[in-house]
Amino acid sequence: MGRLLDFLGRDDILRHRVPALTHMSGMTDRAAIRIRDLIKSGLSPLVLRDFTYGTSVNGISEKIFEEWVRLLADDSIETYGVALNLYHTYYIHGKRRIPDSARLLLFPQEDPDRVRRIHGTAYVWARILASYIKQNPDATDVIISDVINMVIPDTAHRMVDDNLLPALEAVMKHDPVKSWGIIVNLVDPDKKQSASTLLGVKHLFTVNETLVDRLPLESICGWIDRDAKKRAPSIAYLLPAGIKTAVKFMALYGNIPKVREVLIAGMEFGLANSPRPSPSDEIRAVDSLVDGETNAVVLEFLEEYRRILS
Repeated sequence: MGRLLDFLGRDDILRHRVPALTHMSGMTDRAAIRIRDLIKSGLSPLVLRDFTYGTSVNGISEKIFEEWVRLLADDSIETYGVALNLYHTYYIHGKRRIPDSARLLLFPQEDPDRVRRIHGTAYVWARILASYIKQNPDATDVIISDVINMVIPDTAHRMVDDNLLPALEAVMKHDPVKSWGIIVNLVDPDKKQSASTLLGVKHLFTVNETLVDRLPLESICGWIDRDAKKRAPSIAYLLPAGIKTAVKFMALYGNIPKVREVLIAGMEFGLANSPRPSPSDEIRAVDSLVDGETNAVVLEFLEEYRRILS
């Protein structure tokens, strides 16, 4: 079969059939080199898309595989998507150790927004990232920062990409303290962050409350307590518009008037703009919390929220 494919590869009309025939007949290093040389001589690198399916790509050595990936390293969104899917098949499904070169694939320096523009591969990107972090724990500081900066917008023209939220969840689960250390700096009132950045961070916790569940409260409280009057309202702004989360935060920082104001405003906005329970259901939830509460500041907050609901 190899000789036949060599012959077809020399035919200007039939050479484009070689990758598909190789995929069906079996993969070896020799076959992979044949396809590599065809691409170098003018065949579109998109022919490698066929090998993102099945297990045939696992039959080639890592050295040749890396040459394939380099063939896909151009400015095309399509080829970048193929490279990600090949990586996922070869390293994740193939259960191999992901090389350091994965950093350049995950965070392309020449076009940092490329990941945002790919449709349908965010899940693959997040899985490669999670495996890379697990295998390279010493690199988490830089990776966490890269992911957060990618997911959270820094200009008015970029919106949070919800498809990339699994990536943020992956890094936060791996090291919640470091992750929150970076996130709180994005809402530090002394750094005068842009309104779009603040809205982006708020959006993350509005659409995905599990991120708040991973909040390492002791670490965040340590950061807040260094300047509670300024910092507690900033964190209150991030919290989802849920009564239980608000009560928990009020018990800690409710003595700061701005905290109560921010939490009430967020909950009013949530009532007006998201599919939450009916006011009567919310009132019952508030009443159940009042029954077991002893903190005077929290009770005052619950009564104020109840008046809004009524």
